[in-house]
Amino acid sequence: MINRTARVLYVLNFYIWAGGVLMLSLGVWIISDNVFIYVNEFLDIEIDCFVIIAISMSLGVCLMFTSIVSCYAIRDEHRYLLILLNKITRQWLEIINSRESDPQIKHFTDVINAKLNCCGAQSWQDYLNTSIPESCKFGNQVYLMGCGETLFQYFDLRLSLICGVSNFLTLLQFIATLITSKLYETKSKKISKTIDRDEANISNKKNM
Repeated sequence: MINRTARVLYVLNFYIWAGGVLMLSLGVWIISDNVFIYVNEFLDIEIDCFVIIAISMSLGVCLMFTSIVSCYAIRDEHRYLLILLNKITRQWLEIINSRESDPQIKHFTDVINAKLNCCGAQSWQDYLNTSIPESCKFGNQVYLMGCGETLFQYFDLRLSLICGVSNFLTLLQFIATLITSKLYETKSKKISKTIDRDEANISNKKNM
């Protein structure tokens, strides 16, 4: 069952993908216009339109690729996280069995227990065959949550933040591109008006 966050991310990535398709399509449409090619070939235009369009098309492809990869990551996120949880839990059980014979492993587990407030791989009951470490305790109580699940949540939070920030920055990039295109359009209109005004002044001078 896709949760609400996944649905929102799917919708966001769809709009990013659609924006990429739009930018790429516009670029192809413009450069396939014979008039546009002839004008840029024979007139000395200060702005290199082909470079601008190439950058815009490249950005469109990047947006499409990023959104597709993000959708695959969202789809497989649950499966990969379950694999990660099982792997962490299994390795933590192995670490518990080596705890008493290896000082480095003992120090490592004590630090994780104290920092993340956890105990054992699945719970404190993983220490039934041995003594419960002091790092598993706070006062007279024992941490109830296992370190496998706690580490899983630790990685899940940070990976989710990375994915969220990446999607947000991609969306900002798309918005910035639209704003740049609008500014370029406005500037082009101003240049056209200036050219028309100059031609009108020249024409008036000739008629005088």
